[in-house]
Amino acid sequence: MKRTLPDPDLGFPDTTGRPLRFSTLRDGDSIAIVLSGELDLAFADELDAEIRDLEETDIGRIVVDLSEVTFVDSTGLNVLLAAKKRSNGRFIVRPSNHEAVTSLLELTGTTEFLGC
Repeated sequence: MKRTLPDPDLGFPDTTGRPLRFSTLRDGDSIAIVLSGELDLAFADELDAEIRDLEETDIGRIVVDLSEVTFVDSTGLNVLLAAKKRSNGRFIVRPSNHEAVTSLLELTGTTEFLGC
């Protein structure tokens, strides 16, 4: 199962004009949500809904891959923290390759909690 939200033909630009995207990839008993772009107020509800939908399934692990996320605001961080708290160990976050995101997690003291 792979999809991109929102529809790239319609576009859903963030403040820098880049499309905000995610795809879901199933691998056995895990689903990875691979994010690309900026995780902010404009996108946080979409991610939260996707995570909650997956939590209602029999999927063993839900992995959120932040490797291509270039920015996270407080709303996006809140979605990740709430999902981790609800997860009972099912929720995993792969760290970002971008300094702005790494710095945010370090400054807020959430790196260890999220496992990044």
